[in-house]
Amino acid sequence: MKSKIKIKHKISKKQINMLVLLGLIIVVVLCIYGWKCGIFKDITTLRSYIEKAGFLGTLAFISLHFLQIIIPFIPGGVVQTAGVVCFGPWPGFWLNYIGIAIGSITSFALARHYGQAFVRSKVSQEVWHKYFRWLDNGKIFPRFFAIAILLPFAPDDALCMLAGIANITWLQFLLCILIGKMPVLLVYSFAMLSADQLI
Repeated sequence: MKSKIKIKHKISKKQINMLVLLGLIIVVVLCIYGWKCGIFKDITTLRSYIEKAGFLGTLAFISLHFLQIIIPFIPGGVVQTAGVVCFGPWPGFWLNYIGIAIGSITSFALARHYGQAFVRSKVSQEVWHKYFRWLDNGKIFPRFFAIAILLPFAPDDALCMLAGIANITWLQFLLCILIGKMPVLLVYSFAMLSADQLI
C-alpha cells in the first residue's frame, strides 16, 4: 500500500513540474509578444493594453500570482508592483490580495499533502535551515508565522510551504493570511500611489 501511495505522489509531482514548465512557457511567450507590440514601452501603454484586455487581463494577473508561488524565480514583489502600477492603487490592492491569498492557500495545501520532501525541493537550503527549528513547536510557530507574514521582506511563499508541514491548523493559517496580508498590502498600495504622484 505504501509503495502505491509513493508512486501516486511521484506521478503527481511530475504533473506539477509539467504545469510549471507550461506556465513558464506561457509567461515567456506573453513577454515576447508584449515586447514586440510595444506594451512594455511605458506605463501608459501597458495600462491601456490591460484596460482593453478587460477580464482576461485581470485573470492573467491573478494567474501570475499563482505561478510565482510555484515558480521560485518569479519575484513576488515585482508582481505586486505591477498590480498597483497597471490597475491603480485600489484595484491593484484587491487583485494582489486575491492573488496572494489563492497562491498562499494553494502553497500550504500542496505542502500539507506532499510533505517535507516536496517542501525541501521548493525552498532554498538557506530558508530551510533558518526556519526549520520553528516547525515542531505548535505553540510558537503560529505566532511566529503571524508576525512573519506582516513583515514586508519575509519570504512569504516559502513560509506558507513550511507552514504546511508545521503544527499549525488550517484555521490558524487562513486567519494569518486573510487578515495579516491586508494591512501590509494597503500600506504598499498607498506607498506606490504616493510614488506615482511624485513622478
